[in-house]
Amino acid sequence: MKVRLPIPADLLLLLMVAASCNNYDLKEKLENPGGKGEVFTSNYYVFVSSWTTMGDMSGVPYSECITNYVGPARADCACTKTAAQNGLRKNADHAFKAYLGITAGGALEARCRMTGQATGCNPGFPGPWLNTADTIVVNSFIPIAGTINNPILFTENKLALTNSDQVWTGASATGTHQNECTGWNDTTQVNINVGEPTSSSTAWHNATIAGCSSPKRIYCFAQP
Repeated sequence: MKVRLPIPADLLLLLMVAASCNNYDLKEKLENPGGKGEVFTSNYYVFVSSWTTMGDMSGVPYSECITNYVGPARADCACTKTAAQNGLRKNADHAFKAYLGITAGGALEARCRMTGQATGCNPGFPGPWLNTADTIVVNSFIPIAGTINNPILFTENKLALTNSDQVWTGASATGTHQNECTGWNDTTQVNINVGEPTSSSTAWHNATIAGCSSPKRIYCFAQP
């Protein structure tokens, strides 16, 4: 006849801790501590990426975005995933778009591709769009004059940037498409327009120029 001895309390605790420290769903546990689902918002947000990337968008922090997409779509993927992780989306299908002008059947302005409209668009979608400090950046979508109400300034995790931080745009002062890193899939081009996240003048998307091999941030806008 076997006799079952009681397990000491300290050993039982050790076994419970060991069982909980497995590698199952480790990625999910790291990205979603506590097992909580995504938190949604009723606002439209815009932020500056906390990461930098060269002009081919290969520096985005999600391997699946790099593997499955190229160019602006690669940046869009990263914008949307980052927004989801920081509670900046309106619902589970809400996408964010990178503010990047691109040549696709003609020079496509950054604000046009963000709304799925054609070249020369004049989007007047109701807003407002807020930065992650909940300050209004624009009341309705990007005005054709190219200025905004307040600087975008903050990353998705509310880190304030400085004017030494530069952002890929490929936009002219008035917001039209001017240049790009060859479909945003190239690191050899030079003289690409970049913006300053601390500005609300046209410098927010057209401050100076840079070469595609240098690391810059991107603007991520909630799609209307």
